[in-house]
Amino acid sequence: VTDSDDASVSVRNPAIVVQKTVHKGELSSCSSGVELYENVAGTEVTYCYEVFNSGDTRLCITVSDDEVGFPAEASDSDCGCMGPGDSAFCAPFYTTIPETVTPSSGSENEVTATGNPVYSDDSDIPALEDVTDTDPAGVKPIIPSISVEKTVVYDGENCNKGVEMITDLPGTAVEYCYEVTNTG
Repeated sequence: VTDSDDASVSVRNPAIVVQKTVHKGELSSCSSGVELYENVAGTEVTYCYEVFNSGDTRLCITVSDDEVGFPAEASDSDCGCMGPGDSAFCAPFYTTIPETVTPSSGSENEVTATGNPVYSDDSDIPALEDVTDTDPAGVKPIIPSISVEKTVVYDGENCNKGVEMITDLPGTAVEYCYEVTNTG
């Protein structure tokens, strides 16, 4: 008498990819943007977070971007659950370009996406650890400024010989020279 029985093991490989981009203005929905946005301080910008489930396991996704203060509310970090191969934009985050940025709040500012592996009913798969990915994007403030230096020379002289003040007789012909430098 003989008997046989087949058994198989399904190996799960959860994986996640996040892409952070920056857009000018306040957006209510996201699309692809840029990795580094340069403009004057105070300009309104929106950070967008696109998450891809690149593995073979359903994931429930959260994102956090501590340097820019996202999420302001814990519920905003929830991007929902998605199946393998799916992608979605999470809630956009609106702010303004600061006067100064640190390396971490500028172009090196990273978002972190975390995917919790779940069954089809969105209950946790306890044997699988969460997966994470990070992606940088940021802003760079443009701070416009100029300096002006005014000097005076005798009429016909080269401005390179300009001085702050000439003392001479009334009616002496002089020229004023202006050197403007973009210091921004």
